[in-house]
Amino acid sequence: MFEVVQGFRDQVGRFEGGGTSRSVRTIPMKSERIMTRLAIDGAGDVDEEGLLHDPRTRVLLRGLAEEGDTAAMEAAVALSAAMQLVGRTPWTGAAGTGLPTGSVEVLLRLNVAPAGLSMGMLARSIELPPYRVSRLVDFLSQEGLASRQRDLQDRRSLRVTITRAGAELLVSLRKPARQAMRSVFAGFTQAELAQLRHLCLRVARNGGAGSRRGSFPRDGVRSQPTTRT
Repeated sequence: MFEVVQGFRDQVGRFEGGGTSRSVRTIPMKSERIMTRLAIDGAGDVDEEGLLHDPRTRVLLRGLAEEGDTAAMEAAVALSAAMQLVGRTPWTGAAGTGLPTGSVEVLLRLNVAPAGLSMGMLARSIELPPYRVSRLVDFLSQEGLASRQRDLQDRRSLRVTITRAGAELLVSLRKPARQAMRSVFAGFTQAELAQLRHLCLRVARNGGAGSRRGSFPRDGVRSQPTTRT
């Protein structure tokens, strides 16, 4: 989810509005947090169509909206509020396990690669620098959750595979991960979740994040927006 919202941030950061040269990205993060808090606090109100909205946020955004149309900006604030919740939720179920950030993603990648992955393939698939992946694999190997072996096709290369203990760990994380997601998406139907996914990916595609299909959020850790000069 975070990568989806990050793509939206990138798209917004390229927008130049109000006849000024100052991009929307330069609005202080403190102001963004205030707007998000308003959206969360006021999310119990419904509009004339029976949809949740925050009237205070709507009033504030009219100062930026062309011809008073705040729909897109309200959606942006709501998406930011949702992103903050998801970002704080250890949705992989790994909270309290002592696993370094990114470990679960490495294990998930290895779990669907019976023949293992080279270190380079692993780094590219999770979009982390090789040294970071190497440290994660070192940790997982020491814990008996992954194994490194010489590639039979290229003796200069190492292939990493998941061990039985690593696969069992993933199984043990299913229940806490499910509980975390139930908390975040309480009351949602399967159809609503599918529609939410679809809409978020449409936003991500507009922002150019659709090409980063290999990524998904680290355990509750948010990367910082890229600053453009």
